[in-house]
Amino acid sequence: WRAEKGYWIGECTLYNGDGEPYTSVGWPYRYSGTKSFITGNIAGSAYRQRNLFLYPPQSESNEMCKQDNPEVVGKGECGKNGNSLVFFADQAATSCSDNPALAGNIDGPFQSQFGPLYTTTELIGQGNALLYQVFLPPHMNPIQSQLTTLSKGPGSDEFNYRTRTAQGFNFATGLQTYLSFYRERKVSKQDFYAEMNKTIAEFNILDSDLCYLDGGVGRQPIDGYKAGYEQCVTHL
Repeated sequence: WRAEKGYWIGECTLYNGDGEPYTSVGWPYRYSGTKSFITGNIAGSAYRQRNLFLYPPQSESNEMCKQDNPEVVGKGECGKNGNSLVFFADQAATSCSDNPALAGNIDGPFQSQFGPLYTTTELIGQGNALLYQVFLPPHMNPIQSQLTTLSKGPGSDEFNYRTRTAQGFNFATGLQTYLSFYRERKVSKQDFYAEMNKTIAEFNILDSDLCYLDGGVGRQPIDGYKAGYEQCVTHL
């Protein structure tokens, strides 16, 4: 878990269950080219992760933007402004076991549009991989199953690359709903915020559209969160 601490920048790609690029009727922004800014921290037996996803503007030639009065989220324009979502992840070691295979496993609730979901994370592989799964009890099919693999770049003594693939499922039918592919690198705090600022400008995201919508609960405004760059810093 110590390897998960720090500042991570990622490039993200999302696909539908049929393997085609993911689109959303209610979110008129591109999923291809999305960038993630993630912080991980440890306090005692608990792990805290905060995510910020920055989405580039939809192509002006896209059908979403060709409609009369195309819908957007916030105050931007379709095809000209990007947008952002934030996510929360909190887990802890809530039980102890003499079984060494369970060492380091953590769990905790994930707040979603369905209410709190049960999540688990297991340490797997050769100390270089994590399996994160999300369930809606009593259904046994996961809503999401995500594999994270840590690797070391040339000359590095620590894990500084993280590759994640998240598989989404319909918990009732077991059918695939989406697949995501994240390529992340660990950076310094200074480089983290410098690139975050650069990406906000590149995606033309308005300050009024920054860091107040919870991507985990259907893109709803978060109580106590005020849109703007400073809220991004506070969240992360």
